[in-house]
Amino acid sequence: MINQTDNIETEEKVLEAARDIFQEKGFSGARMDDIAKAAGVNKALLHYYYRSKANLFDRVFKEAFSQFFEKVMGVLSGDLPLDVKIYKIVDMYSNMLLHNKHLPLFVLSEIRENSELLIEMIKDKRSDTISNLENQLQEGYENGRIVKISAPEFFINLVSLTVFPFLAMPLLNGIFEQNEEDFERMINQRRKSIPKMIIEMLRP
Repeated sequence: MINQTDNIETEEKVLEAARDIFQEKGFSGARMDDIAKAAGVNKALLHYYYRSKANLFDRVFKEAFSQFFEKVMGVLSGDLPLDVKIYKIVDMYSNMLLHNKHLPLFVLSEIRENSELLIEMIKDKRSDTISNLENQLQEGYENGRIVKISAPEFFINLVSLTVFPFLAMPLLNGIFEQNEEDFERMINQRRKSIPKMIIEMLRP
């Protein structure tokens, strides 16, 4: 008989193993046998918790997507000044991705395969977030604080400057002969320089 504590601990082991394997191999490359082995459980118990690879992937992907986009959307839809939002989002992404270096590639590769699912996941928050951001950018332009810029361009600049080094990490480390410590040092420098760069780009 599985008690509640064992149940929670086992489920967390399964999720942790699934995160690692799905992020490394994607949905198609991951095998339930590998996840069960990494979690230290048998395959029957794995199916007891999640029934299928698709169900387990759905749980892991929604969690990853929430980390990658929903927290940022929460900041963008809030009432903070624009420059504070920029610093906060860059810092948030930098911290999160330093602890989950495979996360950007995992999310972006699945976006290509499941774009309809992603739109469905964010549709309730999308309109408020975009409306708030557009209003803030327009107000800043009308008051002479920033240049005219669209919400998509602003979002792309902010996210791409922060996320791209993680997508290109193996290439960057190879070209510049960096180790993991060097890479993390670079990211910590960029978390200070990226907001300054974007704020400078916005100056009229």
